[in-house]
Amino acid sequence: QSQDLLLELVGTLSNFTAQDLNKGQKWEQLMKDHSLCVFLGRLLVPGMSQDDLILEVIILLTTLCVSYKAAALIAGTTLVGSLADLWEDKGADTELAVQLVHAYHRMLHFEPTRNELLYSTGFMGAAAEAAASKHGNVRRRADLCLGVVMEQDRGDDGRIGELGARVRRNRFRAHNGEWIENVGGASSRESDDEDDDDGMA
Repeated sequence: QSQDLLLELVGTLSNFTAQDLNKGQKWEQLMKDHSLCVFLGRLLVPGMSQDDLILEVIILLTTLCVSYKAAALIAGTTLVGSLADLWEDKGADTELAVQLVHAYHRMLHFEPTRNELLYSTGFMGAAAEAAASKHGNVRRRADLCLGVVMEQDRGDDGRIGELGARVRRNRFRAHNGEWIENVGGASSRESDDEDDDDGMA
């Protein structure tokens, strides 16, 4: 029963927009006043919540991360690390995977959460796995994440940094793999056609 109540509460909050807040209110102020980050962090402790509640927590965090100040509050807790860790445990669940990658994408747009994701978690490995997912929505969102990494990881001279170069190499290998697979499939079909022709002769 408590899980059902939490699910309804978090689900309601996750559907809020800035227009639903009182005039002059900001998400970051509500986060401070009601210790939302601490509350959500507890819900993401392994074994604490069922998958449907975890899903709503991910959606709510994506909703909250809409400004630098809100991102800084999130980055100052265990939440970013918890989201990154969730990929290993829940990445096989397509619905959770889609929302996770969407949350990563949102967090990559703000320096505090971006730095936490890139330098304090296993996000890059998770993003690489997501980019190779058989599910199109997961794959496309992961590719958007990697695009942000490449764009943000540049020096003052415009050159791509270490992480950006890593993304570029992975993309190159993935592209080559697809090309080899397609060529191999075409060669196999041609070989089958030739065998059929020989048999007819």
